[in-house]
Amino acid sequence: MSFDDSTAIAEAIGTPCIDGTALSASDVQRAADKVAIERETLRRAIYAVAGHASDADECRSLFDMIGVDRASVRAARRTGLRP
Repeated sequence: MSFDDSTAIAEAIGTPCIDGTALSASDVQRAADKVAIERETLRRAIYAVAGHASDADECRSLFDMIGVDRASVRAARRTGLRP
């Protein structure tokens, strides 16, 4: 489910959880907020690594070390926002 889609968020409300209770609007919002924070943290990490690497090879190597894939780097570039 994409938390960027308000329809998906609305549909998630009331979905049964593992314990049998239904998801509330605040549960769904909390999950959406967590995803947004994780994306922002990853974007900032990508720019920090890229800004401190001495060349492209070192940058790729550092991304590999911290588990950042190329799709995440492309997504960070698409935002156009710099930290």
